[in-house]
Amino acid sequence: MVASVPSTDVIDGRFQIDAEVASGGMGTVFRGRDLQSEEPVAVKVLQLTRSADAERFAREAALLAQVSHPGIVRYLAHGTTAERRQYLVMEWIDGETLRDRISRQGLTIHESVLVARRVAEALDEMHRRGIIHRDVKPSNLIFPEGAVDRVKLLDFGIARRSDDLIGLTRTGVMVGSPGYMAPEQARGDRAVLDARADLFSLGCVLYECLTGRPAFFGDPVAVRAKVLLADPPAIREVNPDVSPGLQDLVDELLSKDRGQRPTEAAHVARRLSGLREVSGTPRPERPSPSSSAATAVIRPPRENQATFAVFAQAEETLSGTEESDRKRALDAAVASHGGRLECLDGKWWMVVLSGAGVPSEMAARAASCALQIRAVLPSVPMALVAERSRSKLDALIDRGVSSVTSESIVSLFADAIAPTRSIEEIRLDEATTQLLQSDAFDVTRRADGIYLRAQAGGQAPKS
Repeated sequence: MVASVPSTDVIDGRFQIDAEVASGGMGTVFRGRDLQSEEPVAVKVLQLTRSADAERFAREAALLAQVSHPGIVRYLAHGTTAERRQYLVMEWIDGETLRDRISRQGLTIHESVLVARRVAEALDEMHRRGIIHRDVKPSNLIFPEGAVDRVKLLDFGIARRSDDLIGLTRTGVMVGSPGYMAPEQARGDRAVLDARADLFSLGCVLYECLTGRPAFFGDPVAVRAKVLLADPPAIREVNPDVSPGLQDLVDELLSKDRGQRPTEAAHVARRLSGLREVSGTPRPERPSPSSSAATAVIRPPRENQATFAVFAQAEETLSGTEESDRKRALDAAVASHGGRLECLDGKWWMVVLSGAGVPSEMAARAASCALQIRAVLPSVPMALVAERSRSKLDALIDRGVSSVTSESIVSLFADAIAPTRSIEEIRLDEATTQLLQSDAFDVTRRADGIYLRAQAGGQAPKS
């Protein structure tokens, strides 16, 4: 049900509603006026009436009421209208979001550091009160009247307390925005979320401010896979004017292992304050998102490390004993081949194998691993893709997700396209096919693609 509030309404005898300005998610936002202070206000009214939405809306208001910081949108009031609709009143902010600013002209290095420092200070206020925002991203950061040094953090819609072990979201369900969520959020591991999830998101924001491109981008599934498995290009490869100290801090914030990230937002703010960029060193023209200038490489070179990835899309999420048994079987299969297993929503299973060995031997190991995974996940769309360079893992993930998606579509028309097609087959890309030895694997080329069906003689090559 849409929350319709007439322009003549006055909420709680204090807040005059003027006009609707936005609608989406759980609420409709109106511009209004505080009759006590005569200041403009933003009034958010609950749009949906499901009990879970009402609980989440109430939690947003309660959490926002607990914090007070110049870098956080100011809470004014919350309650229930005469029509029994929940409302939340906040300060009205005229300005542009960081998302709009990056699209329009970008930020200098100095401005980027100022923004990150102020957001870190705001997060410190939240974290000290036991609150995790869980959705720090450019569209939730706004510059009042365009002032970069006065940036404010918005939208507590999915925030929660760090000690909330019950909450409103079950484990295994992703909460956050793809491309800005921490790996533990991408997995749906809500029970382990703490302040370091917000600091990962801050690292994503700072990376984008400094380079003009998101740290992770692509379709939603590919983005989450990259958050779990791939590193973005080093900042100084894109923007050589960034100092090594700032590069190191962003790398720490973007660590896949939360144990390697800073533990406190206040510590991040102090480190940002000590950087040479704070002195206002000018930055040249902002590089385009496609920029790949060859400069000093901070991360170790990985060009000689061939990489293979297995992607599988399960039709349904299992639960209880069945899910635990499947996970143990997959862990065993992957571990025996030296791979790394990740899962999204219990439906997307991804395995990465990489190393500096002989490419054909690695391809055989990857194919053998894929066939063992197929035994655990029969009859689901599956693909095996390869790259000769570990540094191109993000592109490999895009291809892998695309291959599985294509395979899902092909499977709908399997009888018409290839009447003899087996549901046990694994889709291959050309790079993997060229590396596999034909005498060890049964590889079939058809109009609908290249497939690995079974190993010759039914024996798995030893890895």
